[in-house]
This record gives sequence, structure tokens and C-alpha cells, in this order.
Amino acid sequence: MIATITSYNPATGQMVVNVTSITGSGTYGSWSINMNGAPGPQGIAGATGPQGPTGAMGTTEQRVLQVPQVLTDLQAQQVYGAIGATGANGTTGPAGATGANGTTGANGSTGQQVLRVLLGQQEQMERQVRQVQQEQMVQQALQALPALMAH
Repeated sequence: MIATITSYNPATGQMVVNVTSITGSGTYGSWSINMNGAPGPQGIAGATGPQGPTGAMGTTEQRVLQVPQVLTDLQAQQVYGAIGATGANGTTGPAGATGANGTTGANGSTGQQVLRVLLGQQEQMERQVRQVQQEQMVQQALQALPALMAH
């Protein structure tokens, strides 16, 4: 039955209704009353609740059932063997063409020239020394000459 409540006495619990629809037939000694009406608009969504606790670990049997998936994952990957030894070196190829000549380097210092100049100066000094020695010998001989002539 669908009805509209026209009055209600909370002290006695008496309710008067205006019946608008009936389904079925018979007499009832106990009634359950529910509210009826057009649904209102949908409300806004509430905030997300906190995360629940982590569930308990499964039994050994449950974990064993996961092994085939692990094996399937491993089989899907390519498996490689160990790396082989390095092969022998090939033969040496032919020599390439001769490259172009490089630029001429800077001239070196004139060390040899300096040495020649120094040697030349040394020889000149030695000649001068011999000449001085000869002049000294002539001077000594001239000085000794009067004494030799007196004898």
C-alpha cells in the first residue's frame, strides 16, 4: 500500500493515512512503515577516507600458486650464454700511401758558429802570447848581450 500521512499522534501512536495505491489483499496485524518520495538531487562526493591496513600475508599455498607466473615472466625474457673467447687477430693490411711532407721547422741556434768564433779568438790569443814570449826572449837576449861581449 502507498499512502500519504494526514495526521499522527506521537502520544498514542495513532496515524491517519490517505491510501493512494494498493497491491495484494488480506489483513495485517503488524505494519512496517517506510518513507517514500521523489529522490532528491545527488549530493556532492565526500572526502576520500584513510587507507585501510595492509592485509595479512597469504598462506604458503597461495604463494606457490604465484610461481608459474614468475616462471612465465622469466621464460619471456631472452637468456644468453656466457661470452665466448676473443677471436684471433686478422692479418695486417697493406701500408697506406706516404703522406705529404710537413712544414720546415725553425732554424736552430748558431751554436757551431759561436764555437768557431771562440776557437778563432783562442788561436789569436795564443799567437799573441807566443809573440809576447818571443819579444821577451829577444829583450832578455839584448840585455845579456853586453855582458857576453865583455867576456
